[in-house]
Amino acid sequence: LAQQMLLRKTKKFKMVLYQRDISRKLANEQEAIQMLTDRLPSKDWEIKIIYHSSQRSPCQLAHSLHDADVLLTPHGFQSMLLLFLPISSILFEVFPYKYFKRGYGPFSNEYGVVHSGVMSPATTWHTQILLSQISTASCMDSKMCRGYARNSDVRLTEHGVKRLLELIHQIYYSQGSLETTSVTNSNISLSQLMNSAERSIPISGFYSSASRSMLY
Repeated sequence: LAQQMLLRKTKKFKMVLYQRDISRKLANEQEAIQMLTDRLPSKDWEIKIIYHSSQRSPCQLAHSLHDADVLLTPHGFQSMLLLFLPISSILFEVFPYKYFKRGYGPFSNEYGVVHSGVMSPATTWHTQILLSQISTASCMDSKMCRGYARNSDVRLTEHGVKRLLELIHQIYYSQGSLETTSVTNSNISLSQLMNSAERSIPISGFYSSASRSMLY
């Protein structure tokens, strides 16, 4: 693992944004990319976008992701692409408003990919009205509510960007390399993070695994 991390320092870090094509799309794609671009040193990072296509082969996906340091995506089936990620990379999911399930977290944990995420705010006025008075846990316990929530588009907010950058800093910048903008130093070492049995739960605690409530 140490050799792999050292090798990554000799090239640009790579973040891949996987955009869905029907439901649960990242609604503020350009805004999200701009926020990340403003905060990540351009000499250290490149950001690529993959738009979902049924014509794209697994080999093409593997080629695009085999050297990715971060896979950023709305929660969904495409998170299985973690199979193509290198060990110690990050899978960061944006969950729909009032919808959260660990889903790919345990598998990611076993596979050696760090899993984390954030919940989107409501992206439509009617979703805000219908779901604002119900807890995430209650919504997840209702088949109707769960089905409604999971089809909503998502937004990556300033809060979500901050959480992602904190995780990036913990993994890629904790050993004295260049600093990202607006990210504070962390006392959590890479070995502690990678050995954590619950690393699918964000270290910064922006949501509680017990209550399944997440801030956005």
